[in-house]
Amino acid sequence: MCNGSVFRRIVLGIGISIFLTQGLCVQAEDGSGKEIVVLYSPDEGTAVWDFAEENGDDMLQEAVVSEDLAVAVIEIETEGISAEEAAALYKEQEQVIAASPNYELELFGTPLVNDPGYIYQTYLHQEAAVQAWKRLSAVPHGKVLVAVLDTGAEVGHPDLVNVLNQSLSGEILSEDGKVGALLGDGYVNGTYAGYAKSHGTHVSGILAAEAGNGQGIAGAGSAGDNSVVDLMVVDVFNKETTTSLAYLIQGMEYARKCGAKIMNLSLGMKLDTGIDDSVLYAECRRLYEAGIIVVCAAGNHSLSDNGNISVVPADYDSTIGVIAVDGDNRKLSLSNYGSRKDLSAPGGNIYSTIQNGNYGMLSGTSMAAPSVTAAAAMLCSVDPTLTIDSIRDILLKNVTDIGTLGKDPETAGGLLNTRRSLEAVIPGEDIQLQIPYSDVSEAAWFYDDAAYLYLYEMMTGLTKERFGPAELICRGQVATILYRYAGEPDVAYSGYFPDVAEGQFYTDAVEWAAANSIITGYDDSGLFGPADPVTREQLATLLYRFASKQNYVTLTEGDLTSFPDGNMVSAFAAEAMSWSVGEGIIRGYGDGTLSPQNTAERAVCAAMIRRFMERY
Repeated sequence: MCNGSVFRRIVLGIGISIFLTQGLCVQAEDGSGKEIVVLYSPDEGTAVWDFAEENGDDMLQEAVVSEDLAVAVIEIETEGISAEEAAALYKEQEQVIAASPNYELELFGTPLVNDPGYIYQTYLHQEAAVQAWKRLSAVPHGKVLVAVLDTGAEVGHPDLVNVLNQSLSGEILSEDGKVGALLGDGYVNGTYAGYAKSHGTHVSGILAAEAGNGQGIAGAGSAGDNSVVDLMVVDVFNKETTTSLAYLIQGMEYARKCGAKIMNLSLGMKLDTGIDDSVLYAECRRLYEAGIIVVCAAGNHSLSDNGNISVVPADYDSTIGVIAVDGDNRKLSLSNYGSRKDLSAPGGNIYSTIQNGNYGMLSGTSMAAPSVTAAAAMLCSVDPTLTIDSIRDILLKNVTDIGTLGKDPETAGGLLNTRRSLEAVIPGEDIQLQIPYSDVSEAAWFYDDAAYLYLYEMMTGLTKERFGPAELICRGQVATILYRYAGEPDVAYSGYFPDVAEGQFYTDAVEWAAANSIITGYDDSGLFGPADPVTREQLATLLYRFASKQNYVTLTEGDLTSFPDGNMVSAFAAEAMSWSVGEGIIRGYGDGTLSPQNTAERAVCAAMIRRFMERY
């Protein structure tokens, strides 16, 4: 921070894609000298005015933002007193709720990649959002008002125009706290700023871009049918890339008055020594007590919190703080981290909506937060009574464990798993898992497994009417199941395997599995063998390799010696089988044997895949 500056930056939680940053010196606005922001009760306005006048201070801005809360921006004219010292004096007044220097909020810029080749939204599968949509569609649910406090959003974007609540969205335009109609992303003083024209649009698209309109993308909270998120965007930025704490508070209070259940803040402030965050703390606590869920980006300083509050509001216990991970489920290099953060979500090269009706990629914790916001919205859609504490508890109990075992500083509680979180609030009996297979009776031991995989389109049967439970699972089919679970990423046909022709149902899956060393070809022949059957220990090994590739924690060990034939496990499969037994993914037969070399039937495969999905 520059010497003599009374402002601090609150930066939008996005980072530079090439991971090059420049330190910016934040100066006070022209003529501002020293400013503080004061929260007080409206009926105490006269007292605040009197105290300001007694001290020779100038009331620059006064806004009543709710029936019981007002905001004042006061210029401190007294020589020899800092903004921090002035704020402390005002906080001593009985009528004042909180007071802090009027810190500056600044956009943390990132270059944009606008390339149609990046269109595939892998993050939706990484966080199991698409699978959650399928479960949500089976139960009654309603819309949830979600506010994005950001740089605005492009009102006419084809993926936002039909989902944006334009009657509630708005611009914090005037210094008296009045709200005007939302004009667009990056609107500042009659013009549209350069970089700021995309940030709010990008965040809004990740959250709620219209699904099923035949173009662009689908937001994580779209649920595939746009039945969850009522999107409200509030532009709280009063300059191209910066705004004030006062404007943010006004935007938060406006969203609260409009009835927002959830707020997304892809912004934050690094809390260095001497920074007074009492105003922001008071507002977040106020929203918490009102039952409003605030999801915040963790920030992009690559810093650990070391167990202390270091970035606000993400580190508050009244909010949910989100770390960003890359496509391999490793902490994004620029993301802040530490024990004060709650969980992780995808934030690397996220494809979403940008200005001029286009699409492009951005990276950072700004991009991770709206995925968690979307998950919270889906939970509240099913159960509107959920509080932030219950939301946090559900999300953390149902994460996918990545990094090291349990909660760790790099990834916090783990990776957001929207499907598992949603399953936690939807009782199984509320869903009639119907399957069309004529060869699977409701009394079959594997019925629920087949129904579960049918619901999530992991195993969809040999035909529409036939599951084939007793038939052997083959290498091409296993590759296809795992490929679907990975989100079916784009692959190019290589023709590497002579026995894998282009255009087969398993072709892309085989190419993907081989490229990621999950299922490789035979060394002696160079063939893949898509029709070759898979043994129980081979299936366990393939699941283990897949989990390791996804950076899931796979440290659990089972006791193979507890099975009379545990010593029959092949050396190549020993580690994977131990893990599979420890996780309960593979179980012994009725006679107590493990039978590792038995070929796996499709019914057995369905049971193992379901157990794997419920764990990860």
